[in-house]
Amino acid sequence: MTTPRRILAIKLADLGDVLNITPALRALRHTYPQARLDVLLNPHTAGLLRGSPLADEVVLFPKTSFEGLDVFHPRSWLPLSRYVRDLRQRRYDTVINFHHLTTRLGRAKQRALIRLSGAPVTVGLDNGHGHWFTHPVPDQGFGARREVEYWLALARRLGASAPDRSLYLPATAADRAFADGLLDELGLAGRDFAILHPGSGGFSLARRWDPPKFAALAAALLRRFDLPSVLVGTPADDTAAVIAHATTPLPDLSG
Repeated sequence: MTTPRRILAIKLADLGDVLNITPALRALRHTYPQARLDVLLNPHTAGLLRGSPLADEVVLFPKTSFEGLDVFHPRSWLPLSRYVRDLRQRRYDTVINFHHLTTRLGRAKQRALIRLSGAPVTVGLDNGHGHWFTHPVPDQGFGARREVEYWLALARRLGASAPDRSLYLPATAADRAFADGLLDELGLAGRDFAILHPGSGGFSLARRWDPPKFAALAAALLRRFDLPSVLVGTPADDTAAVIAHATTPLPDLSG
């Protein structure tokens, strides 16, 4: 395999999923410092990597522009053709797909997007449906490996090494000052504490732990380790239900 010069990494998911690919991006950057490395993201996750040392450019995928469009209807052709034209003009020689090929529709979309990029080298997980990748990596299924390890395996398939496996989470001076002020308000400045996230994303409600169990965990952490807890998440998560079952103070930072 020739040395990649123009790499496109694809991760059309949410914030936590994008965080999980950062060790693989770092490995690619470390091994191929002269290569251009762009990352294709949904707009709501772009801020995580925009301006970071891990990506030369964050390329936005206009997901909402295509939702509900019938690709066979003429009104869909113009925005789709413009997007494909822009993607091909970037002349990527390598595409790395940081996704499991789970659903039939998802597989079709990812395969079409990667094919339309025009890249001759494609890397991705193969669970029996990824035979079309030029450089497949076996997918042993969810839970068989940590997600970070799956994505590092894709980077290794391109010859990249991973001296640092930590997640990359950028924080500006203003971010740190805001966090310090918030912790001071909560009486947690200078203390260790646990962060509990009772949600699991809108597509995986069945994997959520019951709210009483989170409340019991918070109580056990405080009782056994003198470790207070705070709740984080979105308005759609179960923070209110956890607080309703709590026997110890639980600051709610969701929202």
